[in-house]
Amino acid sequence: NLQEHILVTSTLQQLAYQDVDSGGETDIALWCERQWATILQSHPDNVVALQGLGHAWLLRSQETLARIYREEGSPSSSGSSTANTRRAEARQDDIRIASPDYVQARNLLRPSLEFLDRAIEVTTSQGIVSGELLALAAEAYISFGNVSHPQENEQYYQQALRYLQRTSDIEGFELETYLQQFLNDNLRFLG
Repeated sequence: NLQEHILVTSTLQQLAYQDVDSGGETDIALWCERQWATILQSHPDNVVALQGLGHAWLLRSQETLARIYREEGSPSSSGSSTANTRRAEARQDDIRIASPDYVQARNLLRPSLEFLDRAIEVTTSQGIVSGELLALAAEAYISFGNVSHPQENEQYYQQALRYLQRTSDIEGFELETYLQQFLNDNLRFLG
């Protein structure tokens, strides 16, 4: 039964990623990904499977993202803005973005974006897009922007903002505090 298959896979995926920053339970997580893919083979527009697989890839990226954030901490600025300083910062950005963790994070997040975008496309065409799905996709886009080159990350942040803005049209849906703060702080940048 498809509904039982979806329920079991969803439940096990939640269990597999109880501690997302440590990478979760890999065997269970990979089994869930295979189950989502199997469902999509026979039901290519199954929104729950598209969202489940997109979420799986986002969850899988969390260990790498957590490592990046632990190693780098929060970026600090000295306040100086000379041409030499900007060139040095640009070189550091290039080195950082090419590092193995950043490349791995982008490679894990890219499928998440694709599956979540597809789920949003399907639900939008059916007139049933959910705030949860939009918020999840926005989170994936924010994460992708965080590990992308500063000259390219604006497009990912703007897509996240567009998705977050759409949640305001969904009656009864409330964003998580950090997503609402991201929307409030950056809405003026939405073109």
